[in-house]
Amino acid sequence: MSPLSSSSWVGAVVFAGAVALVAVSGFGVGCGTSAAPTMSTPTCTGPGCACSGSSCGCDGGASCNVQCAAGTLGCAASCNGVTDCNVSCGDSCNVKCTSGGTCNTTCGAGCIYDCSSSQLCKVNAGEGAQIDCTSSKQCDVACTGKCTVNCTSVDTCNVGCAGGLAPTVCGNKKVCGSGC
Repeated sequence: MSPLSSSSWVGAVVFAGAVALVAVSGFGVGCGTSAAPTMSTPTCTGPGCACSGSSCGCDGGASCNVQCAAGTLGCAASCNGVTDCNVSCGDSCNVKCTSGGTCNTTCGAGCIYDCSSSQLCKVNAGEGAQIDCTSSKQCDVACTGKCTVNCTSVDTCNVGCAGGLAPTVCGNKKVCGSGC
């Protein structure tokens, strides 16, 4: 077998590079919503709002609204001292609310929600979500699948599981979808 000529070698390298670029960038052949999710570039509105890469946050103010595109992964949102924080994100997102009024979030599978020192922590969470409510007046959680809710020093901790089922209580944790 003879070695590749230099023009064949360059062509093979260019083709391999193009395939790698398509794989890394998330572009490819797909139909409808079956294409693989991509990393999120969120948008944010409200005073004190700033975004960098896949993260957005608000520091103070009356309201903050963080939106991540549907079908995306990895958005991070934070609200510190915001009266009314609203976050909508897809799978594997991280939401952190601290010292505010209401932190209202809708997140997908595998999301991590951390709400502390707030009046109302409210989240609709997907499969495999981890929810932490700490030192807050009220925590209202609706899980669409298996999730774990940890309420520490919370006056009222309400957890609803898929199908209207009650969560399993495991100390200060409430678990939907499985036992302790």
